[in-house]
Amino acid sequence: MNNIRIYKATKEDAPFVHSCVTALADHVNQRNYLKSKIEDIENEISKDQSSCVILIAALNNEKIGFALYSTIFSTFKGKQSFFLGDLYVVPKCRQDGVGKKLFQHVVNEAKSNGCCRVDWYVTDSNAYAKIFYDRLGAKKISTKTIYSIEIQ
Repeated sequence: MNNIRIYKATKEDAPFVHSCVTALADHVNQRNYLKSKIEDIENEISKDQSSCVILIAALNNEKIGFALYSTIFSTFKGKQSFFLGDLYVVPKCRQDGVGKKLFQHVVNEAKSNGCCRVDWYVTDSNAYAKIFYDRLGAKKISTKTIYSIEIQ
């Protein structure tokens, strides 16, 4: 898997990204929460000032995974940090180092941008993701609870 290429997504990658998001929603039994459409992803990718960066992992021109992150500001640290919104690898390429390579790419981007950390959430039901991040040496933050308000 040394031939994995990681690049910034273009509008043409939106259908692949959406298919991965749909598969991820199915994997964590949250398909009923999925509201995005391919056009939503196309529009975000096409913005001059997008709120996120979407990376694509490809092997021999076949798309095999993606990661999405955005920049936030940590008032406690006084520096920017990245929030990893999604990291997904197609099932046939799991255990081949693709996820690790995507994750490391995000971490390296954070470092080169002077960020103090990368944060993300893992759905309680996603045991494989928890194992993956534990193996990477990530620390679980038990002092925080996630809240959300849906805006109509």
